[in-house]
Amino acid sequence: MFWFYLSKYYEFIDTFILYGKKRDPIFLQKYHHIGATFMWHLGYVYKFDGILFSSLLNSGVHSIMYLYYVCSLFPYKLTKYKIYITGLQVGQLVYGAWALPWYFYNIESIENKICIVCFDCYIFVLLLLFGNFMYTNYFHLKNF
Repeated sequence: MFWFYLSKYYEFIDTFILYGKKRDPIFLQKYHHIGATFMWHLGYVYKFDGILFSSLLNSGVHSIMYLYYVCSLFPYKLTKYKIYITGLQVGQLVYGAWALPWYFYNIESIENKICIVCFDCYIFVLLLLFGNFMYTNYFHLKNF
């Protein structure tokens, strides 16, 4: 878990790449990267069992995202798949927000129950931000 926690700092490179390109990252990206680092820090420090579950979900989604980024270096039109990757992220968050308290709340210490509540609050805000992102980028009337 320590190495997975440290990998969350690597995600800041995405943000720094955008700054290097003279682009401002959206709030969703900044909130997600800072929040994920904080949440995995709590999980690592308090040895929260649910963090392993969350790490497995997160690893799968990030593997698909990074595969998409690699494939986008080639001259194929992959933009039609972006909505599915975003949907996969949202699905991971919804499932995680439900499963963490369902499976882990009753078996955790009081400190770890607080971690679950913090994680779910973080996820709730992420879902609002992702919902806004999806509406703006995929479903807004100007795109039809």
